[in-house]
Amino acid sequence: MNKPQRNNRGSGALVAIVIVAVVSLVGVAGWLVYKNNTSTTKSAATSSMQSKAKEATAATAAKLSELITNQGSTSSETANSIRQEDASQSSSSTSSTPTSITYQSKHDSFHFKYSSAWTNIVWSNDLTSSGITVTSPGSNVLLSYGTPVTAPSSSMCTANSPKQYILDVEAVPSFANSRKLYLIKYTDQSLKSVALTDWEGQTPVVGTTDKCSGYQPAYIDKDTGTYSWFKISDTSSNYRLLDASAFYNMTDVKDAITFIKSGSY
Repeated sequence: MNKPQRNNRGSGALVAIVIVAVVSLVGVAGWLVYKNNTSTTKSAATSSMQSKAKEATAATAAKLSELITNQGSTSSETANSIRQEDASQSSSSTSSTPTSITYQSKHDSFHFKYSSAWTNIVWSNDLTSSGITVTSPGSNVLLSYGTPVTAPSSSMCTANSPKQYILDVEAVPSFANSRKLYLIKYTDQSLKSVALTDWEGQTPVVGTTDKCSGYQPAYIDKDTGTYSWFKISDTSSNYRLLDASAFYNMTDVKDAITFIKSGSY
């Protein structure tokens, strides 16, 4: 039986706009919380901004949920749509020929390259801290770099905490001031991700880890004792529907991995 045709152009565009708003606001809220935890002096303005960012994020997320629900798309339809979108982006990118942009941290000498087809939000870049998030053209992948960040910890884990699962481990060139580094592909509940990590001086292996959900893989600067993370920080809800094989074969996920590997001091 033929299914009635729906006009999804308008709603699809609206959902894309709202998704960008959600992930941007989540990033802003997260960064403000980090700055609040690490700074020694805080102003009333910072607390106010933090509160407003959280409220706006919740409101926008609720609107996004309403729009997606009203669309009535099934999980399989959404996944197929994303695959088609990825193929379309790949085709169009060959004709536009994006250029390479270099992000240079003022906090240290770290830098990496990313495509001009990706948009960026620089959270901070001075002598005290550096943070940037770049977003894929389809707004499905966010890649973030930040330093200094809180040291990785599993102190909040309990016996019943969901554990992270590593799908793939790749040894990559280490920095002069780092321990041995690895690029890991892992799952954290519904989120599939990629991160550059020294795994706290250990060797990560494929399988269930002793790190619970929410653990943030990072790496330490042996000279300063500060930690940094460089990882896919979030993906769209549609990408979370994809299985691991499909996810890691998406063009923008592959691009994010290339950007991570370009990092250097």
